[in-house]
Amino acid sequence: MILALTLAISLQQEPWIPAIEAGKKAMQTGNAEEAYKHFYYALSLVPDPGPVLELLLENAQGNPDARVMWAVDWAAYAADERGVIKPTRDMRRKLPPEDSVPLELAKARTSAVRELGRFHGKWEKSRKIGASLVAEWAEDLGRTLAAPSPALINGPAANFDANLAPNHAGMKRVHTALQDVIRTAFSSGKPEIALRAGRCLTGMAAQARFKDLEGPPAPGWATNMGSAAGSVNRARRLLLNNVQIWSIEELEEMDLMEQRAFTQAHGGFENPGVSLSPRSWYRIETNCGWGTLHGSATTVEHHHERLAGWYDQDPFTERPGILRVVPESHGLEMEGAPFWWAGGFQGGDTTTLKFTCGNIPGLGRGITHELTHRFDGAVFGGLPGWLSEGRATWTGAAYGSIYDTEFVPNHASPGTLLGALNMGYGNQEKLEELVGSGPEEYRDNYTAGYALWVYLNTWAGPENPEQGQPLIPIYSERLQSYMEGKERSRGDPVAVFAAFFADGQDGRPDGMKEFAADFKTFLEGFHWRNKAPWTSRYTTKTPKGDPSPTIMDEPTWSWLRGRTEPWFGQDQARVAGEILLGVGREKEAVDAFTWSLRVDEPSDAVLDDFSKILQRLGAKDAGWVIDSWARLGGPHRPPPKEPAPFIASLPATRGFLERLAMAAKDYNSKGLSMTASALASDHDKLASLLGLPLLYMVLPGVKVRLENKDFGLHPFDTPPRALSLGGWGEDGLTGYEDRRVEGLWYMDKQGDLHVGRKEPRKGTDTMDRASRWRDAFALSKEWLDPGRWKLSAQIEMTTAFVSGGICLGWTRRDRNIRFGFEVGDAAYSAGVKPSAAVTDRLSWHLRDLYVRRGGQSGAVAFKNPDPTFSLEILVDGPTAEFLVEGQRVAVVSTLDGRPIHGKIGFFTSQGAMRIRNPVVQRLDRIRFSPAGPALGGGLHPTRPGEDSWRELIHRPVLGLPMTVSGTLLLWFPEETSKKLAALKTGEREGRIREVLSRFFMDYAAEDPSQGITVVLPKSIDPAIAGRLKSSFDQQASGGFSVAFHERDTTLEESEWTVQGWTSPAVAFVDPAGILLWAQRYGRYRTGFPSELRRWMTMHHDHIRTGLAGPKE
Repeated sequence: MILALTLAISLQQEPWIPAIEAGKKAMQTGNAEEAYKHFYYALSLVPDPGPVLELLLENAQGNPDARVMWAVDWAAYAADERGVIKPTRDMRRKLPPEDSVPLELAKARTSAVRELGRFHGKWEKSRKIGASLVAEWAEDLGRTLAAPSPALINGPAANFDANLAPNHAGMKRVHTALQDVIRTAFSSGKPEIALRAGRCLTGMAAQARFKDLEGPPAPGWATNMGSAAGSVNRARRLLLNNVQIWSIEELEEMDLMEQRAFTQAHGGFENPGVSLSPRSWYRIETNCGWGTLHGSATTVEHHHERLAGWYDQDPFTERPGILRVVPESHGLEMEGAPFWWAGGFQGGDTTTLKFTCGNIPGLGRGITHELTHRFDGAVFGGLPGWLSEGRATWTGAAYGSIYDTEFVPNHASPGTLLGALNMGYGNQEKLEELVGSGPEEYRDNYTAGYALWVYLNTWAGPENPEQGQPLIPIYSERLQSYMEGKERSRGDPVAVFAAFFADGQDGRPDGMKEFAADFKTFLEGFHWRNKAPWTSRYTTKTPKGDPSPTIMDEPTWSWLRGRTEPWFGQDQARVAGEILLGVGREKEAVDAFTWSLRVDEPSDAVLDDFSKILQRLGAKDAGWVIDSWARLGGPHRPPPKEPAPFIASLPATRGFLERLAMAAKDYNSKGLSMTASALASDHDKLASLLGLPLLYMVLPGVKVRLENKDFGLHPFDTPPRALSLGGWGEDGLTGYEDRRVEGLWYMDKQGDLHVGRKEPRKGTDTMDRASRWRDAFALSKEWLDPGRWKLSAQIEMTTAFVSGGICLGWTRRDRNIRFGFEVGDAAYSAGVKPSAAVTDRLSWHLRDLYVRRGGQSGAVAFKNPDPTFSLEILVDGPTAEFLVEGQRVAVVSTLDGRPIHGKIGFFTSQGAMRIRNPVVQRLDRIRFSPAGPALGGGLHPTRPGEDSWRELIHRPVLGLPMTVSGTLLLWFPEETSKKLAALKTGEREGRIREVLSRFFMDYAAEDPSQGITVVLPKSIDPAIAGRLKSSFDQQASGGFSVAFHERDTTLEESEWTVQGWTSPAVAFVDPAGILLWAQRYGRYRTGFPSELRRWMTMHHDHIRTGLAGPKE
C-alpha cells in the first residue's frame, strides 16, 4: 500500500500516468502482454524507473524467464553503492522464489565497480611506464559495469571521467627530448633528424601561440619558436646540397609507377620533392607528391607574371622565391603558421601553402593570394591588415585561367560584400575598428577588407556618367597615394584614413560618419532582393577556367577531420613519438604517444608502434591496454586474445564474470533459456573486455526466437531508459557557435527537451511563425561507451521552420557525427508568403567532418503531413544508421573504423524544436548472442548482415583477409540448387579460374597496390584455396587470399545468372575495413569501372593505416 500511494503521488499529472494506469488495468484482467507494452513504454518516460520495474516484475509472475530477467534489472537498480538491497515484504513476494542470483549479481557488480575505482586510483598514482593508460582503461570498464545502477553511477563511478587527462610532466619530457635530439643530430652529422625534430618543436610553439587554442592552456615553455626555427633553417642549409632538384622534363618522363615511387620516396621534408619553375623564378619544395610538385612547378610563374603586370613592375627579377607545399594543417604549423585557420602564409620570399584533396587551379588561387602579399611587401611595405588581406582576397578570385595575363578589373563578389555588411562593417564603429587597431578577429580582414578595397578602388558614385563619358572613381587615386605614402603608418590610423578618404574634397565624404554611411549604402546595393542599378558595372564572371582534375597524391588525401582550433600537441605529439621512436628514445616516445592519445584520433599505425614500445619496455599492462581497449578497437583490431596481465589484481571483477557464467549455466539447466542466453551475453561482453574466454552459449531455441524477435515479456537486451535521466548541459559545437545564445534550451515537466528557446512559449498554440537565426546546443551529460545501442525520439517543430539536428559520438566540439535536417516552410516563417505549406517532407544532411570525404544528403517524404516526425539511430561499433519515419535514409561508418562513443546532443541554427521522449537502449546482448548480426550490419563470412550490396555500402567488413592499401573482394555467391545438381567434376573450379583470369587482366591494367581476396561459398572443396593461390598469387602485387563464406543469399538486388552461373561481385574495401563500392562483376570493355578505379587510385600506396603516406 505504501508503494502504491507513493507511486500515485510522485507520478501525479505526469505523462507516464496513462501508460501505467492502462498497464494496471490490463494486468488486473490477466492480459500480461498488453500490460507489458504499457509498462515498458512508461519505463522509457519515468525519471525514477524503480516503481515501474516493480510493476513489470509483478506482471511477469507467470513467465519464469521474464520474471528472473526483471528481477536482475530491479536488483541492479535497487542496490545501494555497497550492493546492499533491502526489499520490502511485498517485493520479496514478487521476486523469483528461492532464487538469490539476481541479488547476488547486483552485489557482485557493485564489488567489481568499487574494485575498479580502487584499481584506477592505484594506477593513477603509479609511476610505471604507461600507468595512466591502465588507469583510464579501468575508468571505461567501471563506467560500463555501473550503467544499470543509479547508485553506482552517482557513487563510485561518478568520478570515472571519459576524457583522457593531460600530463604536463610527460609533455615537458617530450619537449626536452626533442631538443636533445636536435643537438645530438647536429653533432653526429644527421641534419635530416634535426630538421624533423625542429619542425615538430616549431609546430608546438606555433600552437602554443594561438590565442584561441582549445583544451588545457599550453605551458609557457612551449612558446619559444626562435630556437626551433633556427634549427630548422640550419638543417635545411646543411641538406641543401644533398637534395636532388628535378627538372620539369625529368618529372614528365616518369611513368605512373615511377610517379608513385617518387611520392613515397619524398614523403618528408628531410628529403622533399624539389623542382624549379621553368625560368627558375621559384624553387618548389613539397612532401605532397609528384602531382603536386609538377603542377606547382609548371604554373607558379603564370601567377607571378599576372601579378607583375598588375603592379606594373617585378621587384623579384634577382630574388627567386621558394614555394613550399604541405598536405596538412600541422605541416603549416611546423613552418610557423601564424594562425590555426591559415591555409597558407607568406614569410619574406617563402610562400607556404596547404594542399589537401584539391586540384592545381585551386592551389593557384592560394598561390596568387600569398604572392600578392609578397609583391605588396616589396612594392609598398607594411600595408595594414585590412588592405593587405582585402587585395589578396580579390586577386585570388579575379581571374579565370591559370594562363590569364590580367585580372578582371570590375570583378566583385556580392556574397563577400554582403558578408561584410552582415558582420556590421557598414557601421562607423566597426569600420573604424577595421582601419584602426584592426578587428578582434583577424579573419574579418578577408571579408571586410575585400569589401573596402573594392569600394575604394572602383566606386564612382551612384549616378552613371553621361553617354560617352568615362566612370571616374572617387577614391582610386587617393588609394594609390595611401599605399605608396609613409604617412599611413604614422599617427592615429583612423585619422590618417579619414585624411585620405573622408576629407570632404573632390566629392569625397566629410568625416568618417558620412564615409561609413556611403560605404553601407554601397554594400546594401548588392542585396539580391533589391539590387541597385549601378551594380551592373560589376561582374562576377571571369574568363573560362582550366580543367581541374583532382590530384591523387596519396599524402594529400588526409585521414584527419577538418581542422578547427587545435588542442596543444594535436598531430605534433604523434610526430614527436615517431621521431623519438626512430632515434631510440623509447621512454619519451611513450610520453609522446600517450599525449597523442589525448589530443588525436589515433591511427592503427600509431597504435601498433605504441604497443610494441610498451612491450619492449616491459610495460605489458599498458601494452595490453593499447591492443585491447574498446575505444581503440576497429575492423583491423580484433578483441584481445590474451587475458589482461593484471587480471589477478581484479578478483572482484573476475568474480562478477564467474558469477554471470554460473548463473547462465544454472538457468539453462532449469529451462530458462532466454535468461541463460542474456546472462551469457553479459558474461561474454565483459570477458571480451578482459581478454578472457567467451561462453558463446548456443541455444537453438533462443537463436530462433531472437531471429524472429520473439522476446516474450522482457526484451532480450537491457530495457530502454530516458536520455534525460543523466541531465543536459551545453558545450562547444563547431559551426554552431558564432550566433550561439547560451542556455537557449530547457527541459519541460514531461522530460522533453526544447532546443531553440529558453522557456515555454506564451501563446496557446504549439508553434510560432517566426523562426529566428540563432545557434543553440544542448548536450547530454551521459557518455555512451562503445558497443551497440539505439536512440529513438520524436522531433516536433515548435516554429514554422526548423534547421537543426542531432550529433552523436560527441567527444569534442570538432569530433562528432551530425545528422542535420530542415523541415517546414522557410518562406512563410520569414514573412514572404501569407500561409504555410503542409509539412510533408524533410531535407537531411549527414556530416562526420573528415576532410577526405564529403557528406551525404537527401530528402524524406512523410506519408502523412505532420509537424512531428520520428527519428531513430542505431549505432553498432563504428557504424550508425539513421531512420526517419521508419525509413532508413543514411548509413555512415567512422573513417578510421573506430567505434562511435561519446555524448549525444541536439542543435538548431534556425527556429526551435521539441525532442519528445528521447530514449536510449543498449543492445550489447544481441551483439554477443549466437543470433548477433555482423558488426555494423556489415559483411561477414558467417554472421548475418544486410542482404544487398547496396545496403552494405559504408559498413564494416570483418572475418576476411584485408590489406593496408585497401582490398578488392571478388565474391562468388552460392550457386542455385539446380546448377549445383548439374555440375560435373572440375566444372565449378574451371568457372572460377575463368573469372579470375579475366579479373586479373583488368587488375593488371591499374598497376595497383591493393590486394585481392577471393571469397567462395562453403560448399566448394576447401582444397581449392591452395590451388588458386599457386596459380594466381604472383599476379597480385598487393597480395592474394582465398576465404569462404556461409551466406546463402546472393547479395544482389536481383538474381543474375549467366548460363545458369550466379554472377560474382567485385567490391572495394578501404584500409580501415569499410566497404565503399560494390557491383556485379561482368565483362568490362575498358577495364574496371571508373568509380572503382577512382577508389583504387585514392588509396594507392596507403601503407600506414589511418595516416597519409609513409612518414609525417
